[in-house]
Amino acid sequence: MLSRFVSFVCLACVALVWSATAEAQPPSLPGEAAPALQLPPPAASPPKPKRRPKPKKATDPLERQSRDAGPVYVAPEEAAIDPDFAFVGEYTGSVRLTASARSTTAASLHINATGEGGFTGVLMFGHLPGQPGAAQTGQPLTGRRLGTQAALTGGRFDVVLTNPGPRARAELRVPLGQPDEGALRGTLERIDRGSPTLGQSPPPGAIVLFDGTDTQRLVNGRISPEGWLIEGTETVEPWDDFRLHLEFRLPFKPNAAGQHRGNSGVYLQSRYELQVLDSFGFVPAFNDLGALYRTRRPERIAARPPLQWQTYDIDFRSPEFDSRGERTQPGRLQVWLNGVSIHSGIAIPNKTGAGQPEAGFPLPTKLQSHKNPVRYRNIWLLPRGTRGGFGPAPRAPISPTPVATPLSLAP
Repeated sequence: MLSRFVSFVCLACVALVWSATAEAQPPSLPGEAAPALQLPPPAASPPKPKRRPKPKKATDPLERQSRDAGPVYVAPEEAAIDPDFAFVGEYTGSVRLTASARSTTAASLHINATGEGGFTGVLMFGHLPGQPGAAQTGQPLTGRRLGTQAALTGGRFDVVLTNPGPRARAELRVPLGQPDEGALRGTLERIDRGSPTLGQSPPPGAIVLFDGTDTQRLVNGRISPEGWLIEGTETVEPWDDFRLHLEFRLPFKPNAAGQHRGNSGVYLQSRYELQVLDSFGFVPAFNDLGALYRTRRPERIAARPPLQWQTYDIDFRSPEFDSRGERTQPGRLQVWLNGVSIHSGIAIPNKTGAGQPEAGFPLPTKLQSHKNPVRYRNIWLLPRGTRGGFGPAPRAPISPTPVATPLSLAP
């Protein structure tokens, strides 16, 4: 009985729906087929919210570096307001490797600031880069400032920096957890020294590109109030083979990292970049100061602290091309950074980074701008023969300047 009642109700509901739908249709004319039943359109679903595109992941390690941040100091007098700057520099002295005085050896240290009281450093057992008996290995350190002292760890000895300023000292102590923990094993004194080629006069036949008086041999050259050349210019003339001497000073940017830390570059023939960067006190990376950009790291580390004048002495040979424009010999490079040989007559495999394509004719040499206040002075170039068009030309031999055994950090 109940099932019959439910069936009756369902049939009644269907009839009501059919009736309502039929009444909504227009009447058909005689002889005209009845219009097809039109059901109401389904309700439109609300639009899905658009997803924000995910940021593109950087595959280039250079793109993963942090962006510019924090203060930028272009003179030591300005940087003096930062208490961390008082510890930045080179240190030299001696250390006892064991408790015995017979284990005493030379030791040296590079210290740089990483912002907000942070420090990085390299501890070396031997003399400073470029000195006789220079260390051949180095140990990375990290640490922080605590008031008027700073402590760094990570090497064979802990380092405690005291007496901030020109006469700062570094105490080397046995790390905690080891026998004689905390025992003083050596003291290093801060030292300020200039590159051996600072102020080098141009030899006979050299072309003075900048001596602080004018920029006639430079394109859009700008001179700072101090009489120094501002980054972001290039030579008016191109040269094939040459020796180039220049002096540069990097800003102190403690909060910046990687390629944002005082970046510039010497673009030989607008094709091959030698990196200009504050990498002092850091474990050497692929594109540090002295690197052939994205191609070859320096053979040795020879960087000096930021806001100190440094030198590049570069012997460059152009690649050779045949009459069809095909390269037959790669270019070659001999480079001294602060008097230390960092590239020993190496072959240049290709153009670097954003450099112009290789060809059988020279292009101007650039001092790259990366919107960092890098300054240059005492720039001169000694041509070593020229050639026009394609084909080889006589070459003057590359003769390196004698330098002391420099430092290379162990991997």
